[in-house]
Amino acid sequence: MMLINKEDVKIGRGGGKGSRGKRDKRKEVLTKKSKYEKEGLIKRLGLEGKKRIEIKKTIRIPVHYDVTKNKMDQLVRVTERLTYGIRLIGELVSDVYADTFANVKNSKILPDDNDIDSILKLSVIEDIVKNSNIIEKTGLNSNFIQQCINKVIWMFRQHRESHKEWEGKVERVENRLDSCRNDKELEKADKWLGKLRKREPSKPFDKSECDHKIPCRLDWRTGSVEKSKEKGKFPLWIHISTLELGKTIDIPLNPSIYHLNQLKDAVVDDFEIIKGGDSRKKKNKGKYNKQQNAVYIHVSITKIVEEKEINSVGGVDQGLNKSIAAVLIPLDHRLDNNGIYPREEQLTDSAKVELLEKYDDIVSSLQEARKLEKAASLQKAEKWEKAAKAAKKAAKVAKKLRSLRNKRENVSTYHDWCLAKKVTEFTKGSYLAIGNSKFRQTQFRGNGIPTLRKRIGKWTYGRQRKIIKLKRSEMGYRTELRDEYGTSRECCECQSKLVRRVWNDGFSYLLCHSCGMKKDADLSAGNIIATRCRDDMLKAGMIRMQNPVSQ
Repeated sequence: MMLINKEDVKIGRGGGKGSRGKRDKRKEVLTKKSKYEKEGLIKRLGLEGKKRIEIKKTIRIPVHYDVTKNKMDQLVRVTERLTYGIRLIGELVSDVYADTFANVKNSKILPDDNDIDSILKLSVIEDIVKNSNIIEKTGLNSNFIQQCINKVIWMFRQHRESHKEWEGKVERVENRLDSCRNDKELEKADKWLGKLRKREPSKPFDKSECDHKIPCRLDWRTGSVEKSKEKGKFPLWIHISTLELGKTIDIPLNPSIYHLNQLKDAVVDDFEIIKGGDSRKKKNKGKYNKQQNAVYIHVSITKIVEEKEINSVGGVDQGLNKSIAAVLIPLDHRLDNNGIYPREEQLTDSAKVELLEKYDDIVSSLQEARKLEKAASLQKAEKWEKAAKAAKKAAKVAKKLRSLRNKRENVSTYHDWCLAKKVTEFTKGSYLAIGNSKFRQTQFRGNGIPTLRKRIGKWTYGRQRKIIKLKRSEMGYRTELRDEYGTSRECCECQSKLVRRVWNDGFSYLLCHSCGMKKDADLSAGNIIATRCRDDMLKAGMIRMQNPVSQ
């Protein structure tokens, strides 16, 4: 369905065949146009008829610092106009969405999401846009308008999902209020309920939170990522339509070797233009600021890898004292496998903790010094010379703080990648299940344990899971998240519940009263996660029991 007619094409607002201009034959187009390109990639890799794993990831490539000011201005105008179009369409949809959402929320019958889904359809919103003057206001062609609509639909669907999750949390806390045993529990639950109600997800385009630019996904209809066939200074480009009919621009990118390797044997789905700052800001003596890569292209790619055969099942339990406790067990529990299994490994991130504590101390001391210098400059305001010296000292401290702004985050991310690499090497050849804990979400200010809350706030277990899953997928092995409820209250040998957890210097072990087993609590939990995963795989027919006689 087209949003505009032939008359609009004549005045430069159309999305006809010539809207993207002529293409440079010296460049290879990487952005996919249809599903057949993915099928061609499968044939080229020789994966027809084999089990495959599809990996979707995003790589961030900076725009080259030698791009001309004219091209940069055109690119910025396109992003500004797309943001304007998204806001206009969002304001039109938000009125209808708000009424339907309120009816679903306040209905006494079971809420039905079909009413909301009927609104968040491309054809429905296209009719709303066609009956408005948004095309005349923005001057965007039909392809740009459809991509703006897709962004609006995504924003409202994300709000619905986050609101559902919030509703479930509120319902669980309200049930806790009814089952409280004393006044202390009642006060604690009531306090947590009040905090949750203040955290209700706001609807898109409701508040002034959308004053910043909203990135829009651009696919082959309005732009593409292209690789230069000739060796030169610019190996990678983006070819994008402008606001004028039939006029396009080519923007050079500044990829690293990592980016070029990731684009090999991959299909580019779409990309986003993210502006991080003013790259043309001038510094001393008319020179440009060194932070020139302020505009980034977030490229979404799809890679296809052959799924490899597994010879074991693994379970991972994450913790504060020991980051990873991994256990590998055989596919068939009746086979001993020459005493190889179970294999157990514990990994800690003591180096990461030491570095983070070091930088925490540095930052806190600098912040304290900055406060003292500011206070001194205010007290000595009558004596201009002393006040100026204090102000200079405060500026030097502020400069040091700015240099340490992202240091802690970079250190944490680097050590998480190193940890994920070790886990990937240890679990090679196995199907892995990682315990999914939501313990962090239960911690709130005022629960009486601030020290534990501070430690959990620095615990990057979610990022560790994502990196482990990504690294293993690239090697051809699958990973899943599994509920770890009750894994620390069960014996991994006899599955008895008659166990006692004993703590000693920050570490703990389980003592079973049925079989006498004494084992580290984290390793026991990892063993139980792996066993539950193997049992479910047997029930689903993903693996089969082997015949011991034939072995």
